[in-house]
Amino acid sequence: MLKRKGKDGAGKGKGKQKGKEKTKDKSKDGKGKGESKAKKPVDDIRKLSRGTRDFHRSLVAAVPGESVTNGEWKQEILNHVKLTGEDRVEFLEHVFSHVDDLAKGKNKWIYIGPGRDGSSDDKIAIDCKFNPWGTGITFSKVWEQQGFVKTTYAYTDSWKCIGCQAD
Repeated sequence: MLKRKGKDGAGKGKGKQKGKEKTKDKSKDGKGKGESKAKKPVDDIRKLSRGTRDFHRSLVAAVPGESVTNGEWKQEILNHVKLTGEDRVEFLEHVFSHVDDLAKGKNKWIYIGPGRDGSSDDKIAIDCKFNPWGTGITFSKVWEQQGFVKTTYAYTDSWKCIGCQAD
């Protein structure tokens, strides 16, 4: 492999600081620049269509208010929303409409639930993929330890469940 050398014959980057000390401006806690991603909303709700916003509101409203208030929406939602037949088709079409509203024709994580705006952990992550090579989806080991499972749907001529950890 050939490397291009600078004017004085030294390799590129020679004499420059390396490693963590290179970053001079650190935030108060010393963990790097700027605000953390956790404080920012997941998606700008103003970019979502009325239909998509209504879909998100209907998912939160489907669970009794007490469960939402107690932060138990993600444990309760599938007791109130069925992902079978036409209900599944409608749900998945709304999920991908969310991605379309953001003008993203590429893979994207979205979140549903009252915490989807970043206000709490009471949300469910959905990994939307376009033309994937496989059905593998990475997920937090913490979710697995908390008893959550992964279900994978694919669209060819219709929506089909192609993988479910709950079975």
